[in-house]
Amino acid sequence: MSLLSKTKPLFKRINFTSLTIVVSILLALLSLWYFNSQKIYYVGSDIYYYFSLSDSLNKFGYLSDLTRVPAWSLKTPQNGIVFLVNLLENTGMSKASIITQLPSLLFILYSFSFIPIYKITKLFKFNKSQTNLVALFYFSNWWIYRLQLLPSNDGFFNVLSFWFIYLVLENWLNRKKTLIPIFAIALISPHFRIHTFLILISLVIATYLSKKRKNLMKSLLIFATSYASLKLFFLTKYVNPFDKDIGNAGAQITGMFNRFFGESNRNFILPLLASFSKQIHLAIPSLFLTPLDRISPTLNWLYLPILFFPLYYFAKGIKDKKFTYLFLSLFISISFLFSLVTPYFSERHYAYTYIFVIILMVKFLYSKSFLKPFLYIYLFTLMSYSLFAFSKGYPRACRPLLLYQLQEEGVVLEDNAILVSQEPRHSYYFLGKSHTSLDNNQINSQNKNIYIFGSANYIGKNLTKINSKSSIKFNTRTIQNLTSNQETCSLVKLNSYL
Repeated sequence: MSLLSKTKPLFKRINFTSLTIVVSILLALLSLWYFNSQKIYYVGSDIYYYFSLSDSLNKFGYLSDLTRVPAWSLKTPQNGIVFLVNLLENTGMSKASIITQLPSLLFILYSFSFIPIYKITKLFKFNKSQTNLVALFYFSNWWIYRLQLLPSNDGFFNVLSFWFIYLVLENWLNRKKTLIPIFAIALISPHFRIHTFLILISLVIATYLSKKRKNLMKSLLIFATSYASLKLFFLTKYVNPFDKDIGNAGAQITGMFNRFFGESNRNFILPLLASFSKQIHLAIPSLFLTPLDRISPTLNWLYLPILFFPLYYFAKGIKDKKFTYLFLSLFISISFLFSLVTPYFSERHYAYTYIFVIILMVKFLYSKSFLKPFLYIYLFTLMSYSLFAFSKGYPRACRPLLLYQLQEEGVVLEDNAILVSQEPRHSYYFLGKSHTSLDNNQINSQNKNIYIFGSANYIGKNLTKINSKSSIKFNTRTIQNLTSNQETCSLVKLNSYL
């Protein structure tokens, strides 16, 4: 018997589903390993802001941004993770443990949240091959893991949105008794991301357009429940009385839209086009593969067809009065439009739409035999790029990297030290000091321990400001500096010389 004839039964036993499971597990575990080995959980500044809010809750009984002196008010109404962080700290976990272990929890939640995605593919009547393709797209995109595993609100909101969308589809289409978990998620989700309301608005519109009038009242009640949950939180003792207005989500969103459509910006076309260009050249490419600027920025326009799929199925949903098409296409499109006209322009703010775009893409391309090869080419390219990313070190900005090194080397500032920092949130965690505003009266000639952290330009500008306010003059002594990615940053201490 030939070797070829012996191996044929083996290939018959290895089906596409088994291969999908193996590849998905391997790529998922590789992503977790790379994320942890490169210490990517230190990237960004949100977690340090959450720590300061948690510290404020313990010290004063309400939320306040302690990364600055004087303390700042809440930045957004999205503070769900703060209470989880506070709970973990009060059970004995250190801040360092929280940063390093939360990604594992988010990884587990993301992995198990393929269950609702799988069930949604069945509602779309996908065959095994189509479902396997969706699974591979779900587990093979490294950048999704990069966004999902960071210890922030985003990872929790993403998985909550997956379950919410699935439960709504089951209730609306099959009348399954899923209203209790739907309302439970509606209560919790807006505290992690106000993008919850984009999904809820899409639900109301899709229900109306699909002529499901019996469900219209339910969708309005779900929206009202979610909004009331956010509003009521800002009446609790956990919110500084001076911050009550931030609970007005309507005013928050109106203020964002004024960026383009307000009285002070009558010519909104140019900023809108600039924002659209940023989405096409950075956000969408990052979410679905990678920006192509190294080859040619013009090539990023190849990602434009991504927007075709929600538009196509919206039109099809209107024509057929089909709720599934309308609901998915609406929240994808509205989320993108929201990013165009608000500060929420990063791909992290609509990462939850990625897998639903993929579902619509698979639905469309798989139905056209001549287009099906492009689906497999894209998947192969995505998987290859993820593996390529694992072969490189993760790039770090100069200032966060230097602060990490200072903490690792045990650099501690004096108790009475004053710090002027270009990275207030990072400094709060790595140096244990809040950034002091130069407008604050604490900075004067009597201060003996004044430090400035940041780029050379930042240090120079702030040294000039301090000298202009003081009766004596200061120069600087470098404690430590670093050059990374063609940028130099330093921690310096001021010495008086006059």
